Order: sequence, then structure tokens, then C-alpha cells
Amino acid sequence: MTASRLPRKNSTAPDGLIAAADAAALAGIGAFTFEGKFVDLPIVTRARGLLARTAG
Repeated sequence: MTASRLPRKNSTAPDGLIAAADAAALAGIGAFTFEGKFVDLPIVTRARGLLARTAG
């Protein structure tokens, strides 16, 4: 699976980003694009932190 073929979730970041990151990780891809933007591990880590804070 190439980065351009990663599934997109019909949602906004950061939860859609997390879904794309999980799909990339399963495909063995470390960096990918999401909604036209470059994404790597530090960005995914930040998104996970945002979700954790907003979840309560």
C-alpha cells in the first residue's frame, strides 16, 4: 500500500489523522501525507495527545 492509497476517514484532524496513521503503520509506512500535508511520528504523537486531552 502506498501513501497515496491510505484510506481516509470522513472526519477532521486529529481523529482522521490517527486513523490514517494506524493504516500507515499497518502497511509499514513511517511517513505519509494526509489531506495534502506531510505527516510523521512527531505529528501523530501530537495528535494523539490532543485527542487524549479532549477526551477528558
